Amino acid sequence: MKLYYSPGACSMAVHIALREAGLPVTLAKVDLIHHKLVEAENGSDDYYTIHPRGYVPLLQLDDARATAKSLRCCSTSPTSFPTAS
Repeated sequence: MKLYYSPGACSMAVHIALREAGLPVTLAKVDLIHHKLVEAENGSDDYYTIHPRGYVPLLQLDDARATAKSLRCCSTSPTSFPTAS
C-alpha cells in the first residue's frame, strides 16, 4: 500500500491508524501548496496526475485501487475494497 500524505493535514490520522494496525505502507509526501510530490514518481512530480483533485490522503493498494476518504483509509485492509465492475 502507498499513502500519499501531507504533514499537518488530515492524512496524518490515516498514517497513524495504518501504523497502529501494523499494516505495511509506503509513504509519499505531497506539497499541498504546489500540488507536487516531494520525491518524483515515474519522472513526474505533479500530484494532479495521481489524484485529479489534489487532495490527501490517498491510499493506493498494490493492485492500483485507491480511496481518498479518510474514514475508509483508516478502516482498510488489502481485501476491504470492492472489485471494480
